[in-house]
Amino acid sequence: MGESCHTVVARLRARSGMEELLRRELRLLVPRVRTEEGCVRYDLHRSSDDPSVFLFYEIWSCRDAWEKHMDGHLLRSFAEAATGLLAGPIDITSWTLIE
Repeated sequence: MGESCHTVVARLRARSGMEELLRRELRLLVPRVRTEEGCVRYDLHRSSDDPSVFLFYEIWSCRDAWEKHMDGHLLRSFAEAATGLLAGPIDITSWTLIE
């Protein structure tokens, strides 16, 4: 990995009672996203303290690859499938590798 890599952290919170349905939808997304061009790492985590909170740790070969992912059909399909499952908007932050 070099300086051109683009790291993203995305946090999602499930609506009360929807935790397992959201988990299922997120798990279906992972293997498909991992095959996208430019995807270096795409890992799903669940909070040890709050089972309604999920986190994606993503590394993309460059920002352009991530932007293509964000505009792609996989995320549009996920958004449709996740309707009513999320407690609020997805919190997405971008990071730059320093060392």
